[in-house]
Amino acid sequence: MMRRRKLEIKSIFLSLGIFALMILSSTGYSSIVDPSVNDEVVIYEKSVGIPGEKAIKADIQLQTLDTEGLKLSAETQITSSEFDESYPAFDIDYGGNPFLLYQSYESMGSSKIYVQRSLDGGVTWPEELAAFWEIPDLTPIKPDVDFTTGNRAFGTNEFEGYDPVLYYADYVNIEDTSSYALYSFDRSGYSTYVSETDVAANKSGAVGLAFICDYQGTEYYEDTMEIFWNADNFADGSAQGVYWRNKDGSGNSIPRSHLCGDAGDKIFFCYESKELGKTSRVWATYCRVDVNTTYLDWKTSLISGSSSYNCTYPDISVSDARAYCVYMSDVNGSQDVYVAVSTGGVSWKRYKVADSLDDELYPVISANGEKATCLFTKNGNLFKTSTDDSGVTWSTPVQVNSAQNSVVEAYQNYDCEGTYGIWTDVRNGNDDLYFDVVGSAPLLTIDTVQGGFGVKASISNIGTAPAEDELWSIDIVGNLVFAGVHTEGTVSVSAGGSATVSSGLILGFGRVLITVTVGDATKIVSGFVLGPFMLSVK
Repeated sequence: MMRRRKLEIKSIFLSLGIFALMILSSTGYSSIVDPSVNDEVVIYEKSVGIPGEKAIKADIQLQTLDTEGLKLSAETQITSSEFDESYPAFDIDYGGNPFLLYQSYESMGSSKIYVQRSLDGGVTWPEELAAFWEIPDLTPIKPDVDFTTGNRAFGTNEFEGYDPVLYYADYVNIEDTSSYALYSFDRSGYSTYVSETDVAANKSGAVGLAFICDYQGTEYYEDTMEIFWNADNFADGSAQGVYWRNKDGSGNSIPRSHLCGDAGDKIFFCYESKELGKTSRVWATYCRVDVNTTYLDWKTSLISGSSSYNCTYPDISVSDARAYCVYMSDVNGSQDVYVAVSTGGVSWKRYKVADSLDDELYPVISANGEKATCLFTKNGNLFKTSTDDSGVTWSTPVQVNSAQNSVVEAYQNYDCEGTYGIWTDVRNGNDDLYFDVVGSAPLLTIDTVQGGFGVKASISNIGTAPAEDELWSIDIVGNLVFAGVHTEGTVSVSAGGSATVSSGLILGFGRVLITVTVGDATKIVSGFVLGPFMLSVK
């Protein structure tokens, strides 16, 4: 059943002996942690398919931001209104710039979800690119966003209170706000609430929507997880689904919480789970989504956990086949940060990221191949650390915020993607959002796509580290293309440098679509092929 609403835009199970730990220590590597991951891991939960559903599109009316009082500093401040802006979530667009969603809480039971962009790597955030949306009679909070193909992104959010409707926003073309659309799946026939919504999308167009809910099937399941997915950007508005019968062998509920997701070759959703009388663990549910995917294809693996300590508050970043999940653990008494790394989802290697006598809290991570940046808070300050060797070793944490003890130390109140970090800051007396460059990583953009004899694409690395052996491809789709349909290779670009890739010989006739991909960047243009020449590229 669907409901229409009017929208206003106003191990590796590692059991390491002492000898192995001594070897790792002598090499200068961080010790592999969690040697006591339970050797009696039993997954009681069973997945159950949900019949296909079709989303209902809501009416959309954009509203621009009231810019009165929005005089931003030339440094890192993004918002400065009288209201509390918090829970930032952003992703990097095709031009290497941040596309930001956040919550503006204006009064009790009244909030808006804002969309804001920067076109110069976060230096400025133009007022004319800011807009908001709100849903009548509901209080939208805690947004999430992820880019899929080209300049298209998908977002979602949860709501304050109880509402059994799953919403997702389709930012069809981030350059054109009139293309933005909101859709909903009405779950009121099965659930009494939908919470902790999260979206994960990849460059192939596969999109997954996950959320925590209760579910009334043949039995009642509290705080279980559902996932809806579509292999083609929800092109027809339909979705397949799956939920988990989350009860242990005695029939006790195993509640899930703190859901997060990301996508590379596979879609991953991570979450915290706690069985009755046991400690909290972190799990992953993952799948390579395509048109043939069914609920049976979704697999679950234990990321980290033990009977003697808690692992909580995960965050995940996926780069191609490699997934990084950071989380908090009280294995040493205080809260410390650890990371688990997997190249497929079946097994995970675990390493220490940051620890001290103080609590390191609520880590978030952004990965690019073997490199990754992690943010966490400690004593009201935001810290950054990075790895160049797939999480094995991490740099000494460095404080990001310049005003002492100004960061809101709460789950989901900061985010990082690529080289950028955004956090909620109280230095001005209320919650504002601040921005800074926090990582050393390559960030490739596709500047131009040109025709002529074949197709050429100009690439720039606007990041702070060299890009080495990045995969690129040029695909030409048309009814009469006989040669040059697909070209691929690798390219290395120094930080601040540029390069050109080429399709080589093409042969065909008629209109075509050209898709250029390099690293995480994708650009789609049209052209007209005439023999070996590509004309009218735009």
